[in-house]
Amino acid sequence: MAKDMKAALSKSIEQEREAVEDRFARAESILGKKEPARKKVAAIKPAPKPKPEKPKVVRDCFTIPEADYNLITTIKEKCLKFGFDTNKGEIVRAGLKVLAELKADELRRAVESVERVKTGRPKTV
Repeated sequence: MAKDMKAALSKSIEQEREAVEDRFARAESILGKKEPARKKVAAIKPAPKPKPEKPKVVRDCFTIPEADYNLITTIKEKCLKFGFDTNKGEIVRAGLKVLAELKADELRRAVESVERVKTGRPKTV
């Protein structure tokens, strides 16, 4: 069956090439060019699309109160309820974009509304 499919595809490709050659010959006869008909038409490959440059990714760690960390899970569940999946990093980055668009007084109120936590890792005993 694979040989039959291969033969059928080869025949189809050859018929298409012949049709293209015939179109070129008719066009050249109408336009008055005296160039010989083309024997084979090379396949035209589209130009490769340039790959978008990936942004540099930075890893960092920070301390966050448990209640705020649980908010991330709540937001993830809310996103799933609305029909799309997300991860913690995307939620944090979305929050940063929203904060970046705030006016100075709105940004101050937002930043002052969060609990200030001690930075660094807790000492282990």
